[in-house]
Amino acid sequence: MYIRNLVEDTVGENGMGCEHGLSFYAETPGHKLLFDVGATGLFLENARRAGIDLGQVDTVIISHGHYDHGGGLAEFLKINKKAKIYLRSSAFVPHVSIHGETIHAIGLDQGLRGNPRLHFLSEPIWLDQELFLFGDVTERKFWADSNRRLRLGEEGFPQDNFDHEQNLFLRAEGKEILFAGCSHCGIVNILEKCRKLTGTEPDAVIGGLHLMNPRGSEEPDQELIDGTAEYLAATKARYFTGHCTGTEAFLRLREKLGEKITYVHTGEEVLVSS
Repeated sequence: MYIRNLVEDTVGENGMGCEHGLSFYAETPGHKLLFDVGATGLFLENARRAGIDLGQVDTVIISHGHYDHGGGLAEFLKINKKAKIYLRSSAFVPHVSIHGETIHAIGLDQGLRGNPRLHFLSEPIWLDQELFLFGDVTERKFWADSNRRLRLGEEGFPQDNFDHEQNLFLRAEGKEILFAGCSHCGIVNILEKCRKLTGTEPDAVIGGLHLMNPRGSEEPDQELIDGTAEYLAATKARYFTGHCTGTEAFLRLREKLGEKITYVHTGEEVLVSS
């Protein structure tokens, strides 16, 4: 199995371009897949620099309806003519972020909603023996208060309940790996839902943990970070994170979890078996 980050918020030693966004590429015996496509087409250029032909990708998972995970989709569709793209049924509901009196649109490109290659899901589903998709994480233990700024772009700007968020459980080559985009629903709750649906714990978890406060306006929530760390420490998984976890939160998690957690910068390979 081969897993590589294609874009993240920070620059790695390889010097590839970074942006506020997330994208991972994975090769398994049955698939060449993308989990998220970043905010722009930058992930395509990084893939070319890494020698990865994204024209051969057969499956794309968009974790949720925010631009920093699905903004590169239009550019991907130009260079790939065969991949099936899986999203939650509510992914194209308009989404906004509210900071004081400022409202930022953070949703997906509405012009893509009717593309015939998009497949919308509302229930947990095994796509095949390797890939399982699930959402509907409704528990709110260790849930980031910064989520309260994330709203639906409808009258009154109601609170986002993140029913547009989905996660990928990948089973291949004797490993079970959980991919989570931003973990808006809380990584603890996602792990518990995963265990309930699959009957097992993953060997590795890859993705953002949403422990930073957007736009650096406040200090990270230490109680949230420490509670999350205590839970993660009791699991068997290794954690490969970045993006919305935030640097300060990661350093705090590293103090608690040691080598059990790794920061994955743009372009870096994820070595699950090491």
